Amino acid sequence: GDPAHGAVDVGDEVLATEAEAVVSDRVLRRATEQAGLDRSLVGDGGVDCAVPVLRAATSARRRGKSLVLDVRVELADPILAKNACNAVVRAYLDERRERRIDSAREKVLQLSDQLDAFDGGQAPASLRDELARQETAASSHESDAWLQSPCEIATR
Repeated sequence: GDPAHGAVDVGDEVLATEAEAVVSDRVLRRATEQAGLDRSLVGDGGVDCAVPVLRAATSARRRGKSLVLDVRVELADPILAKNACNAVVRAYLDERRERRIDSAREKVLQLSDQLDAFDGGQAPASLRDELARQETAASSHESDAWLQSPCEIATR
């Protein structure tokens, strides 16, 4: 829609939420711990000191009108910036995948409970089909690791 006429771009809302998730404490802490960034960022300061430093260096923004987020980490050391950026993206994707798996598993449990409520296997076929779809979705999210090394060294 046209923002000038009050229409809301759903992509803006979704990507704004995802951008917030990228720079959340949970994701940045996970990135710092998984990649051992704390020593590189703050010496002996530890993870609690490294997370705010990483947050100040990290940004996530929508690329134009696409459904793509650009994640950047700007540090004095370009190699460290690239490694930190990759760690942040991996941590974000791990968190996102875990949320999707948890959601799919919850749906499977709810559908299983609904099926159990029917006596003698009289559950509607549509309910059984939906359960099968959700079980497939839950298992497919577990192997959703499609992004390996998305960040490049920035040149000025």
